[in-house]
Amino acid sequence: MNDPSGSFPARCSSPVVEGIERRLARWHATVKGTWARLAFRALPHLAGVALEMDAAALHPGPLPRFFSTTVREIGPALNDDLLELYGRAGQALENRFAFFNSPQAFDREIDWEPPQTPSWRAELHAGDYILDLACTYRISREEVYARHIRYLMAHWIVANPPISGTGWLPYVLARRLRNWMLSSDLARSDWENDPEFWGVVTKSLTLQTAFLLSRREELPSPAARLDASRALLCASRFFQGKARAELRSRGLELLVPKEEAPSAGPWPSLRLARAQALMEWNLFSESSEDADFLEAELEAALAQLEAALLPNGSLPLFGPEARLAQDELADLAALAAVRFQSSTWKSLAGKFGILPYLLLGEPGKDRYQNLPETPWTPQDNFDAAAGDPRLAGPENSAMVITTHFPSSRDDHQDFLSYELVIQGHRVVVDSGGFAPEETAYFPRAQAHNILLVDGYAPRWGNSECPAASAGGFHDLTPGCARLQMPDPGFRFLGLHHERAWFRLENGAWAILDRLEGEGSHRSTSLVHFYPTLEIVRGEDRALVHSRALRFAVIPLGDSQPLASVSRGDHAEFPGYYSPEFGVKFPASVLAWRWERCTLPWLGGMLILSGCGEDFRRQELQPQNHLVRVEFSGKVYDLRMH
Repeated sequence: MNDPSGSFPARCSSPVVEGIERRLARWHATVKGTWARLAFRALPHLAGVALEMDAAALHPGPLPRFFSTTVREIGPALNDDLLELYGRAGQALENRFAFFNSPQAFDREIDWEPPQTPSWRAELHAGDYILDLACTYRISREEVYARHIRYLMAHWIVANPPISGTGWLPYVLARRLRNWMLSSDLARSDWENDPEFWGVVTKSLTLQTAFLLSRREELPSPAARLDASRALLCASRFFQGKARAELRSRGLELLVPKEEAPSAGPWPSLRLARAQALMEWNLFSESSEDADFLEAELEAALAQLEAALLPNGSLPLFGPEARLAQDELADLAALAAVRFQSSTWKSLAGKFGILPYLLLGEPGKDRYQNLPETPWTPQDNFDAAAGDPRLAGPENSAMVITTHFPSSRDDHQDFLSYELVIQGHRVVVDSGGFAPEETAYFPRAQAHNILLVDGYAPRWGNSECPAASAGGFHDLTPGCARLQMPDPGFRFLGLHHERAWFRLENGAWAILDRLEGEGSHRSTSLVHFYPTLEIVRGEDRALVHSRALRFAVIPLGDSQPLASVSRGDHAEFPGYYSPEFGVKFPASVLAWRWERCTLPWLGGMLILSGCGEDFRRQELQPQNHLVRVEFSGKVYDLRMH
């Protein structure tokens, strides 16, 4: 359907959606202007004097365009995505919200401070569902979605006076500010017919932007600073005059800080967020002087993101904000494919989704479809300054290691943990994040693939962060490589610890730990497996299998360790896997325990395909930092330096 205005009815409807629309049409007919009028009367009395003065310097300009005007029709290949979008918007129409897998419905008016966790309330105030409603309205042109956006915004303004409550926390406000401003473009045809509502929202956006500018130094995390950067970018398009330049400048300061943190690189989820923010600057910025700089920063951010991906193009689940984020990754990859005419990013995207289409329109879709598709395969990567090095193996296999140093005892204690994919299947996994308030299991060392000594987890301080050059990546023989990193976490026991990961031939992998110091100690190496994998203990090895895969885990060391297998709730080694916030699955944990390790000690494990029947022998030389193993008719010297 060709429509010069860019509007079109989407080919998606159902009796459920139609019923919701009929009920809400009757409801909104009685309250259409009530909340807007209340908000209009309340706003002058809600803002503090200082905030009013700051807001007075911001002058809204013409409603900016963030999205393409050439959108025509969502193709049938995206029917599932469209139904999912309609489903989320339909839930918002009924004032039903679910965050962190915890649903709550509001029968009448929304309680903006419900008895939920602080993070749940933050999601409610951040308002990603507003953008879902706006996208659905832009696609369908059904007024029920636009009316509910107006209701939700006006209700929020009345119920949340500046500057108190969850909604005015700077990191929450930043997300809402962006969502509202982007929605203003998608719903412009509705808002332009309601000047009273537009005046209310403009006033509120002015107050929120002024507040964010004044509190930008209080943002609690790198992720929050990126959210604020994205909000200030949108605001630099929304406001005019001197304020526009200041908003742009402050946004860039948050996006590209002059001083980086001393830790060894960002979490994978933070790499994704930074690449998303830079992509938006590239798409939305109107300043030609930034063009080359922004493009170079975006290319670098995309390269850092790609360097940490697993063979299926997904993120490893390291860090407190760990999510698979498959749709977000696909949308970013599609935008990168068009921006840089990259067939590799097209392969990683897999589809040209709804968001890229709304942003780039028909010209972007055509450029994407005309790109050839070059299969992406991961390569070896070791950049300690960026973190998350990767050893790439044959047949769609790879290992990714996290070298992000914990900033505190509350941070995820997964330094030198790793994820392993064999023949395209997740095998060794990180437990993930589960929920921001989680303190019982997921942040703890026991939830990760690390070494415990005498039952203790590593302990770190910021001053002990290893230098970026402290590790080493070495090609050994054709097809074989070693990555090695020091770990200062056991200095409190008077011990020096290092860990090494080996990629060997025939799809084999090895992990070794070395301890130096005095005395005899107990060492325990933990391995967390993907939920579909089961473990069977043998006399000298563990056999791990699923319907699609079978391999052996063989301990290496000067003695046969005790093996324990646990799953789900367990007093010592619980096992869970959380691919998304609020969702967790029981998963198997294998613990190898060497009871009396005389130092220097060297031990670990070898992972072989099949049952490991071709494993012949091992020879241990702790003084020479060497384990010699034989399998598949070849001898391998696993040496740590």
